[in-house]
Amino acid sequence: MDIPNWIVNLRHQATHGQIPPMSMLKEAIKFCRKWLWFQHWSKPLTDAIKQTLPGEYEEQIQLLQSHLKIRINSKQKPELIENKRIT
Repeated sequence: MDIPNWIVNLRHQATHGQIPPMSMLKEAIKFCRKWLWFQHWSKPLTDAIKQTLPGEYEEQIQLLQSHLKIRINSKQKPELIENKRIT
């Protein structure tokens, strides 16, 4: 996933060791938000899916398109739509 090592190490330290200083955690949050933006959020949905799920790209796009079609055409509440079969 190309997550920077220092973020992985910081997470490991916070989980299995002592919690790092708050200033370091805040810097990590700022960095992660920017990193996520440039790695995933700023890309078109199809590019993000293709990068994240290269082997399942077409299937995922079809599922998303079906879901969006149902959501747009349905007047049901979102929690009721989950029980419908997407075809």
